[in-house]
Amino acid sequence: MTEAGYAMQAIAQTKNGLSSGHDSGGKVGWPRKHKPRTLWDAIQYLAATGCQWAQFPEDFPPFTTVQYHFYRTRDNGLLDVAEPVACGSRGL
Repeated sequence: MTEAGYAMQAIAQTKNGLSSGHDSGGKVGWPRKHKPRTLWDAIQYLAATGCQWAQFPEDFPPFTTVQYHFYRTRDNGLLDVAEPVACGSRGL
């Protein structure tokens, strides 16, 4: 995905409840362990490959974290309007 495409996704994510990653920390909750861009890449990987959770690559955040954000993004409808992932970006 291009940087311009990612910027558009970040705007859509912010509107749908998934942070854009440019926040300086919320008033409640734990600090972020994973960058939103890494989570978005993992969601795109999952959507493009249909990978099973048990075989999720270890270079992404833990599958439980990605699973939470994937279901949240799917339920918000963001995956329906998202730009398709370029299969060459992560060796797919």
